[in-house]
Amino acid sequence: MRLQKLIAFWGLAPAWLGCYYFLGLMSAIPLWVIVFAYAAFLIAIRIFLRRFFEEGSRADWSFFRFLVVVIILLSIAGGILVRPFGDIDASTMWNYYARFLYHPEYWKGLLVSTPFGHGSHPLLLSSAIACLWHLTGSYTAQFVPQLLGWLPTMLTPVLLLTTFFERSRWLALGLAIMLTGNTFYLNLGLDQFADIWISFCFFLSVLSVLEWRQTRDNGWLWIWGTALGAASFFKNEGLFLSALSGLLLWRFWALNGRWRWAILGYAPFACAVLAHDILLPAHSVVTATWNREALTLIQDKSRYLLILKYLEDSLSGTYSVMLWGLIALFLNAIRLRRKPDVLWWLIVLALLGYSLVFLTLTTYGLKWNLTNTLQRLLMHLMPSSYLICAYLLHDSLVPKPASKA
Repeated sequence: MRLQKLIAFWGLAPAWLGCYYFLGLMSAIPLWVIVFAYAAFLIAIRIFLRRFFEEGSRADWSFFRFLVVVIILLSIAGGILVRPFGDIDASTMWNYYARFLYHPEYWKGLLVSTPFGHGSHPLLLSSAIACLWHLTGSYTAQFVPQLLGWLPTMLTPVLLLTTFFERSRWLALGLAIMLTGNTFYLNLGLDQFADIWISFCFFLSVLSVLEWRQTRDNGWLWIWGTALGAASFFKNEGLFLSALSGLLLWRFWALNGRWRWAILGYAPFACAVLAHDILLPAHSVVTATWNREALTLIQDKSRYLLILKYLEDSLSGTYSVMLWGLIALFLNAIRLRRKPDVLWWLIVLALLGYSLVFLTLTTYGLKWNLTNTLQRLLMHLMPSSYLICAYLLHDSLVPKPASKA
């Protein structure tokens, strides 16, 4: 459906803006040049991928009107429920860093001034906030981080609706309601956490794989690379997800010259990540976490057992739908005498990797992270797991209508 492509394209627009702004800041390029280059980039991509945006079934007017009403209602709900300054993470990290990036002459203060947050966080969200503050004329415009927090929160259920509407309207509506009914998911957006962008970008990457299988349209490869590239620079967890996706899905993107499309989307963000780690070493994940203390933590077996216990409790409680969906997908593969889909393995390995890598290496209190950070890590994967399970199970169990002669 064309709406999927347009929503994905414009949903990622703030990520491109933040990437261009950060690279321009590191290169001492004036803001007007960055904005001009950004606009030229959007136009060039729109022209270059014209067939990608023009092909696909058009939504009928009834669905389009329904989707407009859904977006308006979600926007109103976000405006009513949003916290003016977000959670403490937003105030002391993302928005705090954005104030430095807003002033080109002061951005180097990030090297030494991180009193609350930890210095390993990438700066894509902060860069996007700073650039939009420039365009609005003031770094006190609090609606900017509020908008960037609610945008991906709103677009994920909208994409679920557009993806499944032609398959099953009840399934589409049920998935969207199930996601928006999760208060923790909504709070991530309302509190302006960067985690909501990781969730959205990973969701887009999974959607790109599923849609490419149906259409063989290489434009989805570009969306896939862009989404994972953006995730890599939103938070360190995105680097893990992009590396895992690249390894498991190498047949999807690396064969028959398709790698060019994926690299086209990923390359700008890879440059930003490299510039971040080279020019801002105090914010680098390597210098922030990989030390003798981390090596000691790796050898502590009790940490692994405790992490797995909390993971089991979370999956059997708050995230039980996610767990049963993965079990149903696995049992369906056995029924069909096939291996589980590679996307099933992607979610399962991401669950284990998140838990056993990030939480094991944390130098903060482990139990605190298990009751707070683990929930956010699982939320990165929950919308994508809904998409994978519903998409693959529906196409496997529901027969396709016979084509008319």
